Amino acid sequence: MFTGIVGELREYILERIPRADELWAETVSLASFSTILRGIQCVTKMGDANLNLFTMAVGPSQIAVKTLPVKEVVIPIMHKLGEMSGYDFLLPDTFSVEGLIQQHFSQYTTGLLVSDEFTWLIKMAQGSGYLETAYEFLSRIYDGQELKRTTNKFGVLKVSGTYVSLISATTPEVYKVLKPSFFQQGLGNRFLYCVIENIKSPNHTDDDLNPLINKQMRLNEINGFAKKFYDVWKNTSMQTWNVAYEPGASKKLSEWWNRCDNEAINQYKKDEKSMKYSYLANEGVNTIKLAVISAVSNSHNLISSSLNRRVVLVRESDADTAIESMKVYEQNFDKFIEQWNLRKADVKRDVDYSDYKEKVRAAIKRNGGKATKRELLRSTNWLVKDLDQVLESMEDELRVEQKVNSQGKVIIYYSLK
Repeated sequence: MFTGIVGELREYILERIPRADELWAETVSLASFSTILRGIQCVTKMGDANLNLFTMAVGPSQIAVKTLPVKEVVIPIMHKLGEMSGYDFLLPDTFSVEGLIQQHFSQYTTGLLVSDEFTWLIKMAQGSGYLETAYEFLSRIYDGQELKRTTNKFGVLKVSGTYVSLISATTPEVYKVLKPSFFQQGLGNRFLYCVIENIKSPNHTDDDLNPLINKQMRLNEINGFAKKFYDVWKNTSMQTWNVAYEPGASKKLSEWWNRCDNEAINQYKKDEKSMKYSYLANEGVNTIKLAVISAVSNSHNLISSSLNRRVVLVRESDADTAIESMKVYEQNFDKFIEQWNLRKADVKRDVDYSDYKEKVRAAIKRNGGKATKRELLRSTNWLVKDLDQVLESMEDELRVEQKVNSQGKVIIYYSLK
C-alpha cells in the first residue's frame, strides 16, 4: 500500500467514508495526486511517460459507494487547490471533443477529468457514431499527444501538451454496452481497474448526525490536503525534475518490466484476439509510473543536487509498492474482462446475421476491398447501431485499421481477412 500523501489521503477517505472500497480509495488518491505531477517524467529508452493516470471503478449503483470518495473528498480538494494556485484543475465532466479543445484546453492543458458515469460517455459516442473518435481522443489525451480537429464553426482546432488524469465510475451496465474496440483501439488498456465485489455493511453512529462539527472538521481536513497538494505542485511545476533509482529499485522494476513484456508476447502467440496481451504490454511502464508517484508521495525522497536540478529518488520500497499494486490492478483487469465476456454472452441475441454479413462483404468489395464506416452506412442504408452489431458479429473475418487524416480525425477502415 502507498504511504506518504497518497496513503494519508486513502486513510482519510476510509475514515470519512467507512463503506468505501480500500482499493478504490487508494486509486482515486493516486489519480488525483498524479494530476499535479506534470513537471516529472519517466524517461526510458522506450520513450517518455507522463505520470497521469486513467482509472475506472465498476460496481453496483449506490451500495458500492464509488462516487462519494470523489464527490466528498477529491473534488473539494481540487477546488481548493484551484483557489490556492489560480489554476482550474477540474475539467468539465460532460464534453464534446470540439468543446473540450476549444473552450477548456485553450486555457488549461493540465487537469483532472471526473466521469461519474462512464457508461454515459460510451452510449453518447455510440449513439452519435463517433465511438472510435472518442476513444482515440481520450487515448491522445492520456499520451499527451497533439489534439487536432477541423470543424465548420471553428476551423482547425489544435492543442498540444495536454496532461490529464481521469477518475471514472460506472455500474455493471458497462459490460453490456462496451464494444471490443474499447480494447482493440488501446484506450481500455491504459486504465487501472477496480472491480468492487465485496460490498461493506453500513455502520452509522449518532456522530454522523452532527452537521456543524462534521462540516467544520471536514473543511479543515480538505484544506490541509489541498495545501499539501499545492506545495508539491508548486515545487515540481517551477523547475525540471529528473528521476533517479536506487540500484535495488531499478533492478526490480526492470525485471518486472521484462516479465510483463514476455507475458504479453506469450499471450499474443496463444491468442491474437486476447485482450490481455495489450494490457500486459502497458503494465511495465505503468508500474514505473506508480513507483515514481510513490517516491513523490513520500516527499522526503525529493532531493536537490548541487546543479540546482531537482531529482526524484525512487527507492526499493517504492518499487515494491508499485509492483504489488500493479499485481492487484492486473487481477482486477482479469475480473473486468471475465465479467465483460459473461455479460456479452448473456445479452447476445440469437440472430442469424448471414444476409447482413453478405451485404457488408459486398460493400467492402465494391469499395476496392476496404471501406470506412461511413461508406458502409451509405451502402447498406442501416442505422449506426445496426451496423455495429453486424460488424461485431464479423470480428473473425474483418481486419480493422486506423489512420489519421490531414485534419487530425481518426478514420477506421474495414477489410476482409
